[in-house]
Amino acid sequence: MIDDRTAHKALPLVHPDNDLSEDVLRLRSAQVTVDALIKALEDRLAALGTAANANVATANNDVTLGRLMPVGYGGLGALAPPALANVDTVNTPHGPYTVASPGGTLPAGVNPNGVLEVVRFSATNLFQVFTPIGQTNQGILARQWVRTYHAVNAAWNLWFEYLTSATAGTAAWANLTTTALDGVAGRVLKVGDGGLLGNAPTFLGNIDTIGSVPKCSVYCDSGTGTTGTLPTPFGLMNTVGVGTTVNQDWFEITSTGSATKRRWYRSVFNGSVGPWVELFHTGNFNPATKADLVAFTAFQEVVNTQLASRTRAIIALPTTTKGTTDTVSVNVGAAELFTLEVTISGTGGTTTISFDNIPETAGRIVSWQLEIRSGGAKTLAWPSTVRWTGGLPTLQSNANSREVLNFYKLAGRSVIYGMVVDAGVFT
Repeated sequence: MIDDRTAHKALPLVHPDNDLSEDVLRLRSAQVTVDALIKALEDRLAALGTAANANVATANNDVTLGRLMPVGYGGLGALAPPALANVDTVNTPHGPYTVASPGGTLPAGVNPNGVLEVVRFSATNLFQVFTPIGQTNQGILARQWVRTYHAVNAAWNLWFEYLTSATAGTAAWANLTTTALDGVAGRVLKVGDGGLLGNAPTFLGNIDTIGSVPKCSVYCDSGTGTTGTLPTPFGLMNTVGVGTTVNQDWFEITSTGSATKRRWYRSVFNGSVGPWVELFHTGNFNPATKADLVAFTAFQEVVNTQLASRTRAIIALPTTTKGTTDTVSVNVGAAELFTLEVTISGTGGTTTISFDNIPETAGRIVSWQLEIRSGGAKTLAWPSTVRWTGGLPTLQSNANSREVLNFYKLAGRSVIYGMVVDAGVFT
């Protein structure tokens, strides 16, 4: 018997030289095997997901909806995104791209090599984010630009730099403290560290080893690990200074019912620890018997008197009428603030203003102010010694207008300096 077989599944083949009785059995065996293979194939087909009936994208820019994306398309799973030849192409699919001196418009003055990300809202509404890579002309700065394209304008907007490490503060490159007592120079404190806006941290160590004591307020507890020379078993200790030369305050913490509250102080010079000295305990200070407090009370009375003397009189100058010619004298030695009203009825007229009785004391300056109402309604002639900051001011002429002019003169000089310091509505 000739036992020929199929090339792939080794199924028995009939042969003309074989007896029929032999090939019938061989053919039956082949049919049984084919039946089993067909059944297995049907089971696998039934188990396939919906992706089995989808088509695979044919190119990186294949945007046909429903197609499957191979690894690398759209930059997904690839070591580098696909290259983009022209950044101004509006129909560029959503996703990241590499650019190397591409066509189109990139931000001016930056390296043209980098990564461009396209984010689409619709077919003609999108924005791009550009990140230059290897900016030899920009140092090590990290920078990003963004621009948009809108269907209404049918044009790209200008690039806008919205991110640069150059604008970040120094805190952006600093590390945070890792513990409440982290004293590493340059680190940024978190709220609560060092007791700032939080509870004082517990110091577990020897308070006499000054180099290891943090320069802040700490809670000390002899029962939980604070050692050294403690004035009391429990307390708050504040340390300030430079290196191992510091001053320390100790505030005793006692039970609620304790009547005595105490405070100590000691100094440390170059690590040499001095003794604790008790500064205060309840009952050892009677404010009424302290001469310095009496002196302070007298000082406070002087301050109050000086504050009361800061108020000054206001002198109202005679009202001048439009259409008349007159002179108004400002007696500088009598007050610091003067008021002058110009009535707006009539036409023409000139008011000559003089500054008289100006105090003159060597090494001193004298200043005064003049509030004028409707000053622009009439010609005002100023002393020739006045020098105006910014030129002769133009005053308002309506009935409810006002300007405040400030003048000052230095002892030994003939020039009076003038300027407008306020303007508005008279109320």
